[in-house]
Amino acid sequence: TYDINFKVIFVLGVSSNISLLLAVYCNTPPQLKTYAILIKIGTWNDLMSVCCDFFTMQRMLVVPGNLLYLSTGPCALISTRACYLGYCVQLFTLVFTLYIMTASFAYRLWVLHRPPPSNRNVRIIAAMLLTPPALVSVTFTFAQADLDIVKEFLRHNAPTYLSEPGALAGHTGMTFQLVFTILFVACTPPPAYAAILVIRSKVRNPPRKLETSLSEY
Repeated sequence: TYDINFKVIFVLGVSSNISLLLAVYCNTPPQLKTYAILIKIGTWNDLMSVCCDFFTMQRMLVVPGNLLYLSTGPCALISTRACYLGYCVQLFTLVFTLYIMTASFAYRLWVLHRPPPSNRNVRIIAAMLLTPPALVSVTFTFAQADLDIVKEFLRHNAPTYLSEPGALAGHTGMTFQLVFTILFVACTPPPAYAAILVIRSKVRNPPRKLETSLSEY
């Protein structure tokens, strides 16, 4: 049942994201070409997230004093390192999704008051938004502990996990890199969603002088 859930999510995620990409690349009106850049980036990012999720099929094991990962996806046929790297990439996509969502709402508010930004500026902003989660994810790749250390930790704290199938990965403990990554990922959604709600309310209730032109458009 656990693996079936991953497979269903993978099929739905891939089909929906590919459908959206086809629509954006083939049927975007000329006046939305700039905004479509954000849609393309966000959709490719979501597609990558879905693929990483299927690649790892990961279950997080919360053991006092540590954080471990048990992967049963295709990555387990390659190596534990491949599973851990897949998880790092997925962390990046989850955070970057929030950044792009916020940027797309900000774009809508921007064009209510100013001319649309150029394609170049939109790409530069997207690259700037990509940098923080990319740096955190790359740094997190160095936080993985040797498998022998992880097994020794489980042997003393949660030996039942040692008998479960899959690729096991983890850390030497609550290291600075682990705690910093947890805080970065956990602290990103609240301000992002708050910003989206504020911007969304302003987009849905534009100044009166713009209402007529927007309805005509």
